[in-house]
Amino acid sequence: MSDEAQGPQLQQLEKHTVFQHAGVRKYRINYRQEDDEDKVLLLVGGTGAGKSTVVNALVNYLYDVKLDDEHRYMLITEEDEFVESGNHDAGRSRTQMVTAYELNETRLPFRLTVVDTPGFGDTEGLDKDKRTISYIKDWFEKDSGRIDAVCIVVKSTETRIRPQVLYELNSVLTLFGRDIEQNVCMFLTFCDASTPPALDALKSVNLPSREVFKFNNSSIFHQNRRAGMDESDDELEQRFRSYFWDMVMTSFDGFFHHLQQLPSGSLEMSRQTLDKQEQLNSHLLRLNEQVRDNLEQIKSTMNMMRKIEDEKDNVDRNRKHPMEINRSLLNRRPSVTGTFNTTCLNCHYTCHQDCTIANNEDKYTCIAMIKVIPPDTSQLKNGPGHDGDSTKCYTPTPLQKDAQQRFATCFNCPGKCKWQDHVMRSYSLESLDWTEKGSLKHLMERHGIAVTKRTKSIDIMRQLASQFVTREKELSETLCKIRQVNSEIDQLAMRPGRMTEADYLRMQMQTERANMEPGYQERIDILARHLRTAEQAQSDRDFVDMSQRAAEDYIDSIFPRLMYSQIRKKK
Repeated sequence: MSDEAQGPQLQQLEKHTVFQHAGVRKYRINYRQEDDEDKVLLLVGGTGAGKSTVVNALVNYLYDVKLDDEHRYMLITEEDEFVESGNHDAGRSRTQMVTAYELNETRLPFRLTVVDTPGFGDTEGLDKDKRTISYIKDWFEKDSGRIDAVCIVVKSTETRIRPQVLYELNSVLTLFGRDIEQNVCMFLTFCDASTPPALDALKSVNLPSREVFKFNNSSIFHQNRRAGMDESDDELEQRFRSYFWDMVMTSFDGFFHHLQQLPSGSLEMSRQTLDKQEQLNSHLLRLNEQVRDNLEQIKSTMNMMRKIEDEKDNVDRNRKHPMEINRSLLNRRPSVTGTFNTTCLNCHYTCHQDCTIANNEDKYTCIAMIKVIPPDTSQLKNGPGHDGDSTKCYTPTPLQKDAQQRFATCFNCPGKCKWQDHVMRSYSLESLDWTEKGSLKHLMERHGIAVTKRTKSIDIMRQLASQFVTREKELSETLCKIRQVNSEIDQLAMRPGRMTEADYLRMQMQTERANMEPGYQERIDILARHLRTAEQAQSDRDFVDMSQRAAEDYIDSIFPRLMYSQIRKKK
């Protein structure tokens, strides 16, 4: 017997191309039975996780290869990957396209389609990952429209999931919505007999998964006895090989048993959530406006209190004392006829006034959105691709339009948010400050405070303080509602909650600094007070209660003579 390393003969399965275009392709293996049931698996994971090896191990399971057989099947070879990627760099994904393999005449009672994807988080960066996600979406929209399992492939030795990989995995899951959560499972590769460290890493990032399957695919493509190996070493290696082979086959048995119990999902199921999401976005828009109203009312109430405190002696002597009080109002300025305002739901910011884009689904074409692929000189004014008088008017190529729909973000709003986070509105919001003039009695009655001959300035101040605290509490309640609506939106998309009350307050402070509208510093001060409370609160109820107490303490610090909190406690 030769001492040279030997292994089973590798046989490449014959693949027939069904289609190939723009980063997406499909192969068929063996003869297709049209009446067979079809199930679709999507494999996703970080670069180097072993997705291609999982596919190769899978075909040996499906075509009933045994441990002692002298052949192994290969669906994806290193030569295929090199031709596709042009590199052997371990830091870059060798799989560059979304590739579907339709596997026919297997041991399963149904036809199986496996969708292999490029690895996330390689050295080519986030732009390449975004292309991968768009390719995945294209494939399911154009070819399948259904999904039976999303298999997230992770190295068993991983102690943490890199943020970029986690972000992209969540982006893939978002394509299918909450409906697909039960169809998500984990494939852990490079496993041994110990508990995989990756289990704790996966728990820490809250990726949805109910089932975990362990693999060590080294046993599938093993070499036989190597040079210098004695009989005892050979026997020990055979035992290891048999153990890992059984692990792989048992895991595939368990996975396909699990698969047959699962309902199918689809992109159509996700589309059914869009109507609900649109309703939530509309609600969010109204709540955002309510926050602005709350801020203006709080600011106005405080201005009145300061004015009366400054002139308390005159007020106590003369109830008809003439006064001038600075007031604030949130004004809704109608758009020019036939135009709308592009408004960011996250930042609550008017990103483009008098926009001609009426439909939300077309907001990626708004001038406020960054041009992902800018026009070349031939498309601009005086060029053959130009379609108007403005140098900004041009007819986009199909590639430009596609890129814009996928990746456009806003360069105006503070958060530089995605175009999908923007909606059209028939008006814009603006803060107006003006001076209200009249007698004390007249001004106070306009604000629901009765003034009689016996009314003292301190009585008026305490009533205004009560209004101030009530409005601060209303603001905190509105902020809780915004968080709850955001949470509902996130649940529809099967992703972790993206915005707490504190996150929202920071965003609003950033927006105020960017807008610098009249009174912005006072609004920032109000938001900052609530931010300090939000960072300490443990629940929505805590936040509301703590906001009310903070407002009372604030009144006491500015107007100590009112003894407001003490009087409230007595009541």
